[in-house]
Amino acid sequence: MRLHFLLLYLSFFYEARRRNAHKAFAIVLDGDGDRAFLLQYRKQKDELNDKVLVYNGDSLGYLIASYFMRKKENNLIFVHTIESDFSLSTKVHEGIKVKTSCTCVGDRWLVHNIHKADEDGIGCEKSGHVVFPFPIGDKRTLYSGNGMLTALYALSYLIENNFEPPVAEGFNRKEVIRGKIIYQFYRNSSLWREIYSTIVQLLDWKYEQKIIDNEPHLLFISLFDNKKEIGWLYMRKSGTEEKMSYSISLLIDYKEEGIRVMEHLKEKNFLFMFKKSRNDIHVRIS
Repeated sequence: MRLHFLLLYLSFFYEARRRNAHKAFAIVLDGDGDRAFLLQYRKQKDELNDKVLVYNGDSLGYLIASYFMRKKENNLIFVHTIESDFSLSTKVHEGIKVKTSCTCVGDRWLVHNIHKADEDGIGCEKSGHVVFPFPIGDKRTLYSGNGMLTALYALSYLIENNFEPPVAEGFNRKEVIRGKIIYQFYRNSSLWREIYSTIVQLLDWKYEQKIIDNEPHLLFISLFDNKKEIGWLYMRKSGTEEKMSYSISLLIDYKEEGIRVMEHLKEKNFLFMFKKSRNDIHVRIS
């Protein structure tokens, strides 16, 4: 998937430059069309500085929320998942002046939280899912994610607003562990407790473990510099594959510390902890 996206990226860059375009856009959809990325080519005075901006699900959600706020009088709630950049919620609240909510991974939980708030809403996943309201019939609303409409709504807003760049992100890193070890990872299991203990010993910040609704076996830790929340670190099992991942998202000022934490989590003693939990379990990091 990453290689495919890279090839699309390079092909778009080459074609836009070949045509001597000042600006150009490309819409990238997934196989079933419910996720989208938007690419914007920007020509510079020095062609060595020509670049392509990538609008992921976070940025598309931000643009579409901005679009809807300009087109209607009703208040919105903006819902994103834990896979979003940590700073997204603050940027939405301050930039668009709407309430925000964070939920577990999965576009169905975006809709669930919107309905729970009993307001119109926009929901996004960083992977490209964006859900927004479609009026149907008499005073009824359907929430759906359509990749092409997502990109077109976002593009419409960009054209009206001087092609603003994607939302700036902080530090984000994700590592994946594959193997049957995932079946030993559930709340308060011995593996769970060992992982939690290993993680918190690496932290120089204050921390607080939180429970996220609808994903009981998610290990989620909020991170604080004194009283200021600066990010989060979490570990979760995939709902579709035999793998689990651990991810960190921090304000950009804490990048170096974040790199240190994630590098330590990849060291041999951490892998050994997994291997020794079950002698017959094979674990590899990808």
